[in-house]
Amino acid sequence: MLIDAHTHIDLYGENESQALEEIKTYEIFSIANSMDPDSYQHNLELAEGNELILPIFGIHPLNAANWVDQLSNLDWAFEKSPMYGEIGLDSRIAEDDAHWRAQTKVFQYFLEKAQALNKILIVHSKGTEQAVANIIEQYELPPFIMHWYTGPLDMFREMAYKGAYFTIGVEILFSDHVKDIARELPLEQLLTETDNPMAKLTLPNIEGSPRIIIDVVSELAAVKNTTVDRIIDAVHDNFKRLTQNDPQLTSMVPG
Repeated sequence: MLIDAHTHIDLYGENESQALEEIKTYEIFSIANSMDPDSYQHNLELAEGNELILPIFGIHPLNAANWVDQLSNLDWAFEKSPMYGEIGLDSRIAEDDAHWRAQTKVFQYFLEKAQALNKILIVHSKGTEQAVANIIEQYELPPFIMHWYTGPLDMFREMAYKGAYFTIGVEILFSDHVKDIARELPLEQLLTETDNPMAKLTLPNIEGSPRIIIDVVSELAAVKNTTVDRIIDAVHDNFKRLTQNDPQLTSMVPG
């Protein structure tokens, strides 16, 4: 079974039905990351009766300022969500110091909840790799997942050494830097993602649909000099191992 560890199904809009059909046709277990509480609610609705969709709660750094003063009102989402994502920091969208402080406060709040409730995190770190690593080190957390990492290799190596998992996505189709990261990443810490339809905003030439995960897996097999089946099996085994200590998650992961 294919695994898309980071997708935004709620954002497909008029293409939502097509995306859901592709997920079913290609049997893509899809972790539906959320951008804010409304996004999470939509993902919950999409997951009803669909065992291939795992909805999780997050507040994207882009939306941090909108929710930074309302976090204590969101306990229902923190309790319900089996994982947290998408969360983190992004220097590219920090409009000013106030926005940066909002991003940081929201990120830290999620880390506090993850520590208290033993939740796995999916972390966004564009241009903020060192800041993210420094903040994470202040908490006692389960293994976490670095989403679409494109930062320095030395920081990647440090996080990988400490046990972080990394998603490799569509940028591997043309980025030598991401290929280098994938080549070095231990197979036991590899996950796959599309980030679609969000990825298409950054990479307009890629196919913005769930089935591009097939191309990601094929390219990973080539880069790591192995077979497609081995990549698929490794990603599945990694996700099962990552979630094995959480009965709630274990019951949601097929296979």
